Amino acid sequence: MIRYLWRWLVLLVLCVTGYANSVGQLLATGSPTGIAYTVAAASMAVVMFLGVELRRRPDLPIHDREVDWIVGVMALILAVSLRTMLAPRLIEWSDLLRLDVLSLIVFTFGASALLFGSRSTLRFGAAWAVLVIYNGPVYALVTLLCGGGWAGSALATTLGVTVALVAVNDGSARRRTVVVGISFGVGALLCLIGQLLPGAGTRGADTAVAMLTCLPGLAGAVVASLTEIRVRQAQDQEASALRPRRTAGGPARARRRRRPGRRTTAATTGDLRDRGRARDDGRRRRRSPALRLGTDR
Repeated sequence: MIRYLWRWLVLLVLCVTGYANSVGQLLATGSPTGIAYTVAAASMAVVMFLGVELRRRPDLPIHDREVDWIVGVMALILAVSLRTMLAPRLIEWSDLLRLDVLSLIVFTFGASALLFGSRSTLRFGAAWAVLVIYNGPVYALVTLLCGGGWAGSALATTLGVTVALVAVNDGSARRRTVVVGISFGVGALLCLIGQLLPGAGTRGADTAVAMLTCLPGLAGAVVASLTEIRVRQAQDQEASALRPRRTAGGPARARRRRRPGRRTTAATTGDLRDRGRARDDGRRRRRSPALRLGTDR
């Protein structure tokens, strides 16, 4: 446990050292949409990390450090290239593309592969894929489709958190549909309530308020998770109640009463075997002349 704690500390120090300047510039001069996307990406990452960890299964003790180094170094090179070469060339589109956040995601993936191993890192494969696909331009497009402003950003964040929650859910299709409905429904309802409050028109221009766009989505995720846990507990209790209970005096199944004059299967099988042997011995004696002469004497 201490060894993994040190690895987590090293990963945190590397991320803070490499991207503290980008986060500071974002908070100082960034647009509310860019700030809302950064907060949404962090919220999605937390939801998916907790979702995978809560249903964690024992991993196989297989470690291939060569693969870890190959995957980790390639991801780190890609992250540094995005941060130092591509982002300065597209500085006019920085608020829309948010290449610094994408570079941070790729950098975290590479550092995790080097520190924890590629097998443990790819156990969060769905989380990495969702974070890369639901990027800055997609978030901005969803925000515009939802009407823009604080409500549009909050709905886009709610959609992202709902997708993250479904991505790490290992239930059936019906259960996932219920989780989507509850999570997005609660989040959308809270967004509507926030939009009806006074001062909703100028709320999107405030940086501090733009960081609160994650609250409706996180609230919906919490309600959906608690509902799913409650449903699973009820199903487990119902299944345990339907199972036959094992009593102290014998097995779980009730013993069949023997009818008078009825033989058991073992006794019937033994009698038939003895009768067959006696019948075979009689046939041999009738067929063999030596046995007949010995019998006549």
